[in-house]
Amino acid sequence: MARIVVHELKNWFANKGIKMSQAWEATSEDVGEILNQHDLFLDEQEVFDEHVKCESTRIEKSVLYYDDFHAQCEASLSEIEDILIEKGVISGEKQFGDEQ
Repeated sequence: MARIVVHELKNWFANKGIKMSQAWEATSEDVGEILNQHDLFLDEQEVFDEHVKCESTRIEKSVLYYDDFHAQCEASLSEIEDILIEKGVISGEKQFGDEQ
């Protein structure tokens, strides 16, 4: 469902000629997408609250390097994944980012 919303938002902003680069907010749905990709069935809101929410500035900085909305989404997911790897929530190979 999160991908559908992101896709609809991307199209809406693109049709209006607006670049999404002014603000960014990571969500528990982002965390859920990453956990699902890693086949982890943890409470996404709990993981978000305990490990990701406090890193909002770091995530926003990684996103603001890009003007393209799709690139911003990918940067956000990659940065959140990095955070979860660093904090030991996820182990194994990265699923998001340039390494793919």
